[in-house]
Amino acid sequence: MAMMQKKYATDIFGFGEEFRRHQYAYWKAHKDEWDDLFAQAEIRVHVQTYLRRFGQCK
Repeated sequence: MAMMQKKYATDIFGFGEEFRRHQYAYWKAHKDEWDDLFAQAEIRVHVQTYLRRFGQCK
């Protein structure tokens, strides 16, 4: 993630598309500079995992 963000400044994960869908006013105002904003953004990922049917094998 950091290499795509810092070295290539490319949003291959689609964060800009999510902004366009859910925060359209912000996206419209910043769409031309999105690659620069993405390169400077601090991105944190939180993963929550649930195990179901632990130990079952067929």
